[in-house]
Amino acid sequence: MPSNPTEAATTMSESKSLNACVPVNKLSAEILDEIFELVILSWDPKDFHRRDVMGNHWQRRDLMLVSKAWHQRILFNPKLWAQVFLNAGPLYSDDDLKNVYGILGRNLEKSGQRMRTLHLSSPGMVDVENAKSCGARDVLTIDPMISLPGLADFILSISNWQEVYIDLKDYPDFASKIFDTNSKPGNTWRSLQTLILESEYPPDEDGEGPHADVGKVRMTRANFPALRNVSLNIPCCYLNVWSLPWAQLRTLSLKDLFAETSDYLTILGDCAALEVLEVEYYPTDSDWTPNKQALITRVPRLRIVSIGGSGKNTTRLLLDQLNLPSLHSFTFSGDAEETAFRTSFLKLLKRSSVQPSTVRLEITEGSLKGMSTAFLE
Repeated sequence: MPSNPTEAATTMSESKSLNACVPVNKLSAEILDEIFELVILSWDPKDFHRRDVMGNHWQRRDLMLVSKAWHQRILFNPKLWAQVFLNAGPLYSDDDLKNVYGILGRNLEKSGQRMRTLHLSSPGMVDVENAKSCGARDVLTIDPMISLPGLADFILSISNWQEVYIDLKDYPDFASKIFDTNSKPGNTWRSLQTLILESEYPPDEDGEGPHADVGKVRMTRANFPALRNVSLNIPCCYLNVWSLPWAQLRTLSLKDLFAETSDYLTILGDCAALEVLEVEYYPTDSDWTPNKQALITRVPRLRIVSIGGSGKNTTRLLLDQLNLPSLHSFTFSGDAEETAFRTSFLKLLKRSSVQPSTVRLEITEGSLKGMSTAFLE
């Protein structure tokens, strides 16, 4: 430690001189930008624990604290603000969240970057203050759930999202709060191309999964003109009350939804442009059963199909009612009786006027794993 003011001044001067000579401080702005982009953008966006409430992930926040020059360089680099992460959880006060949205909005405005991607976790929180007096109870929790203060308004205030990934956690109804353009029309989603909604729920008191209604959602083509890719993995979503612009979708993934086979077929009948389909479902004994008078559902551009699930009627319910003239690849990972599967699959190909030798069939899991595909040759 310096023993007098003169020595302290000398030490500080030497420190500044040394700092100025550090090689990293002599890097050009272009090289710094490349380093920042590599550090900040090169990671798995689903790695939630590396996100913070400020809409940054830790690397971006820490790098901005190194120096004023680095702060400015990162702040005004649009690429570094192309992805926004929000993982507030229930641990922040209303004032904290207001500051979050304010700071994030100002940073984005300064950077000049129109927001492109939103990754959101934990959109809901327990309403502790009103838990005892509130008569209504969310079926997923003991206490009622409310959306994080200001979150829906903040999301809806942005007019150019391109990709949205939301882990709905214990608050599935949040989807209806921001996507139901029947009640909230506007320009928020006009640039949205990809929508991914997922959720994991704890078992209820009986050990069974939750049975919560995710709510009605109406997405019109007028409000979602750019939407092309949709993935819904929400166990408590009743598919028949969701209205999406199915006709314009290119890829569609539907997993673990509350839906009968007829619901899937109705949707596929509207998917005139669909090229890739992934379905995982579990038909029940009360599910719709095809008959000779049933209409065949034609999906003209569907090339790649992946079907998973269980139940003896899985293949019969879907394959026997489809016409896929562009079919190129088919993956099956469910349970089915081998003879019934072969029969249904060959009928599908014949109905679709597709030569068996041109289709790639893969059995990845389930009771048919290891089954020979020689019958297609």
